[in-house]
Amino acid sequence: MSENSPFKRGIVRELKPEKAQARVEFEDEDGVSSYWLSVNSALASGTGSRVYAMPEIGSQVHCLIDWRGEDGCILGASYSDKDPPPATDPNHIAMMLGGGLELTYDKAAGGFVLKVPANMKIESGAINLKGPVTIEGPVTITGDILTHNGKNVGSDHSHVSAPDGPPGPPV
Repeated sequence: MSENSPFKRGIVRELKPEKAQARVEFEDEDGVSSYWLSVNSALASGTGSRVYAMPEIGSQVHCLIDWRGEDGCILGASYSDKDPPPATDPNHIAMMLGGGLELTYDKAAGGFVLKVPANMKIESGAINLKGPVTIEGPVTITGDILTHNGKNVGSDHSHVSAPDGPPGPPV
């Protein structure tokens, strides 16, 4: 990498998260730090679709910088011995986040695994599960309606009472 190359590799030293910017130290240039560089995003639409993911301080990143070193952007981070990839199977799309969240999609098998180390909350207008469902652990249901095959099985459901007297023969 030449000093005059617009492509540079460096280490993130400071973050300005509210602006999605970072400063990068370029070790091949005697530790000189960049001006504030914009962090590239997969989506940054003013009409709604956006992805926000800042590099972490200490991350090795690749940058494009103008010839005077005054403007540029961080293209993305790169894996290293210190920061290995979260998966090694080329059929996997994987994400590991600080705090313990892990997400893996297996393109070949079609399987999806989500590991959340703490509580998870899903907010939706409606949720429809199709396929076998297994729940391991206690279940708490809060709401005024619980149905099974269209019949009320909630806490306010009623039973047909048998008439007084001894039961009759089986039907």
